[in-house]
Parts: sequence; C-alpha cells; structure tokens
Amino acid sequence: KVSMARCLFRPVRWRIALQFTLMLIYAGLSFAGQSIFVFELISFAQRPVEETETSDGLLLAMGVFLNEVARTTIFAMHWNIGIDIGERVRAAVNVLVYRKITRLRSLGAMTMGQLVNLCVNDAERLYQVTSCSSFAIQGPLMMISVLAYAIVLVGWPALLGFSSFILFYFLQAMISHYQTVFRRKAIKVTDTRVRTMNEILTFVKLIKMYAWEKPFAKFIDTVREKEKIQLRRSAYMQGVSTSLTLAFPALATVITLATRALTGGSLTTAEAFALLATFGSMRHPLGTMPYFMRQFSESRVALPRIKQVLLLPEMQPVSAVMQESNSSVEVAQATLFWESTEDSSPGNPASSSASKRRDSQRRLLSTSSQRDQNGPTETQPPNSLTDISLTLKRGELIGVCGAFGSGKSSLLSAILGGMNLRSGRVAI
Repeated sequence: KVSMARCLFRPVRWRIALQFTLMLIYAGLSFAGQSIFVFELISFAQRPVEETETSDGLLLAMGVFLNEVARTTIFAMHWNIGIDIGERVRAAVNVLVYRKITRLRSLGAMTMGQLVNLCVNDAERLYQVTSCSSFAIQGPLMMISVLAYAIVLVGWPALLGFSSFILFYFLQAMISHYQTVFRRKAIKVTDTRVRTMNEILTFVKLIKMYAWEKPFAKFIDTVREKEKIQLRRSAYMQGVSTSLTLAFPALATVITLATRALTGGSLTTAEAFALLATFGSMRHPLGTMPYFMRQFSESRVALPRIKQVLLLPEMQPVSAVMQESNSSVEVAQATLFWESTEDSSPGNPASSSASKRRDSQRRLLSTSSQRDQNGPTETQPPNSLTDISLTLKRGELIGVCGAFGSGKSSLLSAILGGMNLRSGRVAI
C-alpha cells in the first residue's frame, strides 16, 4: 500500500512548488504578450495620426520587448529547476534500487536483464516526467485565460470555439491510455530481449563452440521485431497527438469566427487579429501536453516495477545469542531452505510462465518428502540442509569438503544469513 509516487515527491516538493510558481508567471506573460499587447498594438496602428502619441507607441513597443525578455528568462529558470528535479529523482531511484539489490537474499523471479532495464529505462521515464511536470498546469491555466479574453472580444461564440480544446483533452486522455497499454507490452518484450542478450554474452564461448550463432540471432531478431511493433504503435499515437496539437487552435479560430459571422456580428481588425493571436497562444501548451502525457503514461508503468523490486524480502542478519563465549559460529540442529522465487517477487507477470514451471517442479519434490514429518509441506519449498550442527571456535581454521552439489556453498550461505531457517538455531 506504499505510494511510490508520494515517496519520490516528498524530497523535491518545494522545488516542484517553485517550478509550478514560475510556470504560473510564464503562462501569464505568454498570454499578455500574445493577446493583450497584440490588440493594443493593432488598435494603436489604426488610430488617426492626430489622435496618437509617439510616447504611447514607444511604451507599447517597450512593453512587448520587456515581456519577451521576462518570459524567456522565467522559462529558462523553470526548465533548469525541472532538470534538477528530474536528476534528483533519477539518482534517488538508482540509489534505492542499488542498495536494495545488495541486501537481497536472491533476485527471485527477477532477472539481471530486468534490473538493467529498470535502472536504465524506468529511471529515465521518471526523470522525464518530473522534469516537465509543470506542463500539466500550463494548459488549464491558458485555457481559462483564453476563454475569458475571447468572451470579452467576441462574446458567446467564443464558447463554441473553446469547446474544441475540451475535445482535444479528451482525445489526449484516450491517446495516453493506448500509449500506456503499448508501453506495458513493449517493456515485457524489452525485458526478454535484454535477458537473452545477457545470457548470450555470458555463454558466448559455448554458443561459438556448438555453432549456435544463427539460431540465437534469429531468436533475437524475432524478439526485436515484436518490440518494434509495440514501439511503432506508440509512435503512431504520438504522431496523431502532435497533429491534433497543430490543428485545434486553427479549428477553434474558424469555429468562433464562423459563428460570429452567421449570427450577424462584426469584428474589427484589432479584434480579429487579437482573437487569432489568443487562440494561437494555446499552441505551446497543447504542444507540450502530448509529450507530458506520453511520459506520464510511461511513468505509470515504471513506478510499479520499481516498487516491486523495493518490496522484495531482504536478507536478515543472524541475531541469535552465542551459548559459548569462545565460539565464533554456532549451528545447532538447523534445517534450512532456499526461498522460492515466486514468493520473493509476487505478482510479476513477466515471469508467470517460469513461476508455473518452478511451482510444478517444487510440488513434485514436496510430494516425495511428505512422509518426513519435519520436511516441507505441499506449499513449502524442500529442505536444502537438514539437521546441521556445527561449532567453530575462535582462531580455528576449518575446511569443508564434499561432492559436487552436496551443500558446501549452501552451508556458507546459511551461516551468512542467505538461507531461510525452518528449525534450529544459527548464531555468529
């Protein structure tokens, strides 16, 4: 029930508040520069020469210049703060995952390829969405300002033109949903590809020795084609979103002017150009919205994956009390087992088929051990070490020998806390 998004938000909340404040100022300056100043400049140019003052024109020109300087400066400060927030979030995620991996008893159903993909791709998605999070409020703020000013200029016909922007946001929500679906499908294929490549690089000598290059290359090409299909679908949706961004401001202007003309109203040149500039000022908010929605939808896929790793059970240190003061290790009638992978990472869809195979194998082993009262039950993994007793004195040098697979490494892991203790006692 822990909210991963809330945990990442708390350390950077004041920086996000500052970023949002700068976005508010930037939105106000953008609206003033592209709507109010345009109307005043055209109105000034239409006045007769004898009714104009040179100082008024100079003041308007200076206002436009200062507005653009302030708008550019504010946006640069806002963007720098956004990058700083994204870097902090990405670094925090990578550090959390790294520390968690060093404390794990085992990776469970997770693979090394999935961890690499998580640290590289999923952390990058969080960087992107946090660096541009303020774009989420720019659109609604500009919409309210544009609606109010358009109503002042042309009256109620502006409501019909404004309705196209509402339709735009509904379409963006649908596109974001499909992008999330495509991203979830693509990330599963990406995990498979990265895991397979790691296995190929690890066993490349064996592959070369048996001349398996072509079968493995064909398999990688097949997986890559599946991944490209999902990425291509997401790119198509992104293209549709970008096209809508360019079309809707012009559509809103046409609807408003046509409604005004059909109802018998008239517009001055200043009002017409001001209306065109006002709806045109929505291009930047609408242009950044598809980018933000794409990053937001991909971050919704990344957060559960990161949370899944952080909730894996950690290796608990041995805390039993020594019975003899001169002993360094005491193992008394200990029965230990390795943790099953499906218990260590529950709910992982990427490994469901592998978990089912391991579950069937584990049940076969458990069924053969049901006669042993101290053995595992049908729902427990089998014992790896049974009824082990060992005492190591301080300063002693002990050697452990045995056949391959007899449990030498498991004994060391049990002493270090890497195995689960079913009964008995282990103390260091």
